[in-house]
Amino acid sequence: MVKNQKVLLKKSQQDKLIKEQKQLQDYAEYLEKSEDELRAFRHDYRNMFNSLKISAQEGDTKELIQKLDEYTKTNLNAKVF
Repeated sequence: MVKNQKVLLKKSQQDKLIKEQKQLQDYAEYLEKSEDELRAFRHDYRNMFNSLKISAQEGDTKELIQKLDEYTKTNLNAKVF
């Protein structure tokens, strides 16, 4: 009877470890996805501000305002994760 209890306890501990490992794996995948999304956002952000800088240097305020408006509509109002 004691042997059966030890076997059940081991099985329970193994199940718990498997569950925790799965949770850690899911979390790692979530972090990787978030990092990819952040990297893409930074790329877009950098490109947008370079474009705005060029428009500002050229004195094209209408284009500057249009680009800011477009950026605000497409990126700042987008759903986050």
